[in-house]
Amino acid sequence: MIDIKIAVIRDVLPHIRAERVLDDPPTVEIIGEHFLEATAVYMNDVKAPEMIIFSSDRLWAQIPESQKNEVIRSLSVVSETIAPRRQSLLHFELTNLRTVSG
Repeated sequence: MIDIKIAVIRDVLPHIRAERVLDDPPTVEIIGEHFLEATAVYMNDVKAPEMIIFSSDRLWAQIPESQKNEVIRSLSVVSETIAPRRQSLLHFELTNLRTVSG
């Protein structure tokens, strides 16, 4: 296998507030804008395992297992749709490619 690093740019969607709504699984409700474009939620730079988009201004995201007992100091709702005048994040991802010869 070959490991390849890929740089991915994602826009940060604005959010106004977040509050815990469920304990099992631990889930937060996030209120903001343009959430129909959301592709992921990050809490303390860890990707949420699940998210449910209810509307353009409301979604729920499951708190990652590693962050359950931590204070959430950073929260980002991101989109792969790039738009002017929005903050962007640059993520580096590792991928595993299988080589086939034949």
